Amino acid sequence: LLTASADAVGDALFVLNMRPGWLRVDVYDAAGRIQHILTQENPAFNQEYYPADLAVRRTADGAFEIAVVASKPAPTLTLYRWHPGAHPEAE
Repeated sequence: LLTASADAVGDALFVLNMRPGWLRVDVYDAAGRIQHILTQENPAFNQEYYPADLAVRRTADGAFEIAVVASKPAPTLTLYRWHPGAHPEAE
């Protein structure tokens, strides 16, 4: 696992899995076991896409808001909302 960023929220650790081409966030429990693998909707390999950082917060309804910064092909900030058991949605 190669990572540049991780964020702990409660008992969960969200880790940006550094994969050029698409977004992947691995979610670990307090014991260090992977619980969820989050990928962007309809991932298509884009060799120029390079996610570099993430931040996560939990909302009152139990969802997680995930902000991801990509440095290539152009600097971007994308916000996702994820309920455990559901696929993350870009906002």
